[in-house]
Amino acid sequence: MKIRIFFCFIVASGILLINSCEDKQALPAAIPPGCDTSGLTYSSGAGVMQQIINANCATNNCHVPGGSAPKDFSTYTGLIRDANGGTNSLFWQNLFVNRSMPPSSMPRLDLCTQAKFKQWLSIGIPQ
Repeated sequence: MKIRIFFCFIVASGILLINSCEDKQALPAAIPPGCDTSGLTYSSGAGVMQQIINANCATNNCHVPGGSAPKDFSTYTGLIRDANGGTNSLFWQNLFVNRSMPPSSMPRLDLCTQAKFKQWLSIGIPQ
């Protein structure tokens, strides 16, 4: 009887440990109503990410040449170094894992913008 209880305890502990390590940064279960995440590209088509990046990242004092941030996101070439790699990219890590971007002095990205970034990064940051 004691062996059976001990075995059940070990199995339950293992299940809890495995579940606590899973990636919680997957694409949202539901895209916000009215948020179109199809056809996302950097600079062409209906889903243009360049406009979102320019409004939220490549602003006057941040991710631009001479800005306070060390990286230049004002061009696709400058952005690709950090954005390439999907969920393993530095861009993803800063937006969704350690949440260091945008900085705490700026408002968080709305859910639709977050969904667009997640989708665009996940599909390989098409230009």
